Amino acid sequence: MSRLTLSIAALFILVLLTSLPYWFGQQNEVPTQTEEILIRPAYQAKNITTSLYNSEGALTHEVFAVKMEHYDIFGFVSFENPLYTLFPENGADAWEITAQDGTLFDNQQIQLEGNVVVKATNLDAFVQTVTTQYIELDVAAGKMQSNELVEISGHDYTISGNGFSADIRTGQYELLDHVQTTFTPTP
Repeated sequence: MSRLTLSIAALFILVLLTSLPYWFGQQNEVPTQTEEILIRPAYQAKNITTSLYNSEGALTHEVFAVKMEHYDIFGFVSFENPLYTLFPENGADAWEITAQDGTLFDNQQIQLEGNVVVKATNLDAFVQTVTTQYIELDVAAGKMQSNELVEISGHDYTISGNGFSADIRTGQYELLDHVQTTFTPTP
């Protein structure tokens, strides 16, 4: 083999070796860009109110949010500072639920997190407020539940417990683990 052939072969190998990191580096960047595209919401809205109705045309719930993001690929909508108003189908009084963050899934499940307050719109209701850090709502079934510390209050009482479940349609509440009840009758 001639020197010229060896020199060309050595030069080719040197170029090949210096190019390998560039080729491997590009392959690592492509999935990252794809992942970033997948994480972006399909659309966003600010200060939006959405109303949902059942098949008979009756209002079932309404949600207002400071910011809403819809993620098609994951099948959920996220809300910032949501205000949910639930209207039971049996004509019972509505409930307003506020939180720092909320997520509505395609299966009509809602998860609310951060300073969650469930408030009765009827000032004469036995249960006036429920406060906790996390609640799951099943909109279709009209039920809500939490395994977090919860405080239920009415006109003359406050009940603390760990976890609860509630049926919005019937107004029945169940504490999973009762901690304390305080009565404060008004004169």
